[in-house]
Amino acid sequence: MAFSKSDIFTSTEQSIASIGRAFGHPARVRILRLLQNNHEYTSIELSRFLPLARTTVAQHLKVLIEVGLVDYTIRHPKVYYFIHTDMNATAQELLDLILAK
Repeated sequence: MAFSKSDIFTSTEQSIASIGRAFGHPARVRILRLLQNNHEYTSIELSRFLPLARTTVAQHLKVLIEVGLVDYTIRHPKVYYFIHTDMNATAQELLDLILAK
């Protein structure tokens, strides 16, 4: 009999695993470090700090947004990305651990 993840693992366990996967690429860790301390950047600005194309940076930002680590605001014509200030406690603990110097 096949089981789905939701049958076996709690939503908290699944959330922690998703956040862990988001930390699984060094570009995403670098993006989070750039955004820490209340910095806001556009994807173009972030791509200047990384040896990646702007579209690749945008893909990494999408992953970080999906797990609730990064949020954005639109100030036409630009989109600014920042650390999500209202993330759940588990995500905040993991973020603090990863970004500790």
